[in-house]
Amino acid sequence: MAALAPLAAGSALAGGALSAMGTLAGGSNAATTGRMQQQAQQFQATQDTMNSAADIAGAQRQAIDTGNKANLMRSSAVAGAAAGGVVTTSGSAVTHQAQITARGRYASALDLFNGQNAASSDLNKAAAAQYKGTMDLMGGQMQQEASEYAAAGTLAGAGGTAFKLFGGGGPGP
Repeated sequence: MAALAPLAAGSALAGGALSAMGTLAGGSNAATTGRMQQQAQQFQATQDTMNSAADIAGAQRQAIDTGNKANLMRSSAVAGAAAGGVVTTSGSAVTHQAQITARGRYASALDLFNGQNAASSDLNKAAAAQYKGTMDLMGGQMQQEASEYAAAGTLAGAGGTAFKLFGGGGPGP
């Protein structure tokens, strides 16, 4: 039985070393995964930021179209009133023109607001994606560091087992 002690001790050390290597590989994979997730979140943040600019540009175009429609409506009202023999420079015709113009400005401003609000939402999503990416990276790094401590513990345990099996832990003759 004593002849098997060196073999048992060697097996304990080899098993501990293999287990430690597996633990380190797992930690390395966690760190790699964290970096990959961070890169994916940075890509998403870039897309969200670009979308915010598109939201504003689209809203500006819509505001211009709304303003043009209001101007055409006002112009049609003036032409209709003039064709009907109404004096278009005073009275209710002027009031109607002012109301159409005011409503057109309001609608245009609302279009711009909606675009800026959508852009703000996209920028908030971009900031959240960046934060999540940073947390993913840190989580992977922490798992890698934890794996190093776990591997050291595994090696220490294997060493203790080998020492005991080889005769270092029992009572002497």
